[in-house]
Amino acid sequence: MKIILGLMILLNLFTTAQAKDKENRHLTQVSFDEYLVQINWVQNGVVPATTSSMTIIDKKSHRVIQTIPLGDNSLWIDSEVVASGSYLKMKDLDEDGHKDLWLYTNWGTGVHDHNVYRFNPKTKTFADRYKHNENDYGKGEWKTTVEKIDPKNDPLSVQTTDNKIRHLTQINFDEYLVQINWVNECTSSMTIIKKKSHFVYDGISTPAPNRVIQTIPLEEDTDNLHIDSGVLANGSYLKMKDLDEDGYKDLWLLTSWGSEVWHHKIYRFNPKKATFVYLKEVVEKVKH
Repeated sequence: MKIILGLMILLNLFTTAQAKDKENRHLTQVSFDEYLVQINWVQNGVVPATTSSMTIIDKKSHRVIQTIPLGDNSLWIDSEVVASGSYLKMKDLDEDGHKDLWLYTNWGTGVHDHNVYRFNPKTKTFADRYKHNENDYGKGEWKTTVEKIDPKNDPLSVQTTDNKIRHLTQINFDEYLVQINWVNECTSSMTIIKKKSHFVYDGISTPAPNRVIQTIPLEEDTDNLHIDSGVLANGSYLKMKDLDEDGYKDLWLLTSWGSEVWHHKIYRFNPKKATFVYLKEVVEKVKH
């Protein structure tokens, strides 16, 4: 009996553990004919969030085919090219009949730099990295140089492959964005992002990118939602309302439902830590 009780306590600790993350994060997504490419942005210090990694997803299967680290380029989340969507494109670098990924890394008057990730038809990944530079050297005559990066000397050559099916959905509340991460079509984690934040630079307070306040794991839940659940279509699987009339809105995550009752897991807001902590499960009667 003591062993069973101990295992139950350990399981509860795993399911309620939360990862705190004070970095500013964004996720942007560009859609191409066959792929969705998600760019993950992370703030480093006081500067706006810069590119951190690029996740490539097959649109038909929703499978992640690879994640590419992006540690050496200078894109900022508020860059003009990001606003216009021109920071990422697909076109054939060497006329081999396959479109490659072109990521802007530097631009200005008379210069355009890209990292080009060349498509490998054998592995069906974007493997080899090239530096593509266009420069007029102040003479008005553009010259192009293309340099293949040797993976042995490239710290960014490490790429992860992942055959799991992944989705990301996002619910917008007054003060928060809540992203639900789905793995193999079931809930995996919940990332809570503070919408209104500022950073101070040279004594000046400036609006900052959205800030992640915590990530809550959901993988160990027995009542995992499925990506094709009917409640996802109308966005009713997650809501914010005050459970105990303490003046703070709490997170209500739907876990199961029927014609008479709906079950929610309640993550109560803790004003001292400014995070959401799992409290209990609540059963609501359905009003007909």
